[in-house]
Amino acid sequence: MKETESGDFLKAWGGISGMQYLLPATWTAVQSVGVDLFTLSHLLSTNPAHLAGLKHKGLIAPGLDADIVVWDPEASADTSMAHNRLKHKLSPYTDMGLKGKVLATFVRGHKVFDERDGVFEGRCGSVIRRKWLNIVKEKQQKATGEL
Repeated sequence: MKETESGDFLKAWGGISGMQYLLPATWTAVQSVGVDLFTLSHLLSTNPAHLAGLKHKGLIAPGLDADIVVWDPEASADTSMAHNRLKHKLSPYTDMGLKGKVLATFVRGHKVFDERDGVFEGRCGSVIRRKWLNIVKEKQQKATGEL
C-alpha cells in the first residue's frame, strides 16, 4: 500500500482496481442467476451499511444520507483503458463486456460524478470509524438475544 508515511489511505492505491466496475460487474454476474435490481440494491447498499453499523446509509428515506447512483442497467459499461478512472490503471475488467452503465453518483445529495464531466474535484465524503470490537459485540448480542 502506498502513502504509508502520510497515513492517508484515501490517497493510497493497492490491490486490484475495480471499484469503478463494482456495480456493472456484479449486475452482469447476478443476472444469470435471476437476481433483480431490488435484491442487488440490498447486496451493495443496505447490507453493507447495516454490517458497518451505518444507520444513515444504505436506504433512500427521509432523514438519511442521499447516496444515490443513477445508472442504466441495460447499457454496456465502458471498460476500455481510456475510460479507466482509477488511480491504479491495471484492472481485471479492462475490455470486458459488462452490463450496466453508471450515469451519475450523488453523495449526501451532492453530485460527485457524472458520465460527461467525470469525477468532481474536492472530497465529498469522510472517514467513518467504527471499531471492529463493536461489530463483534453486536453480533454476539444478537446471537444470544440480548439485542
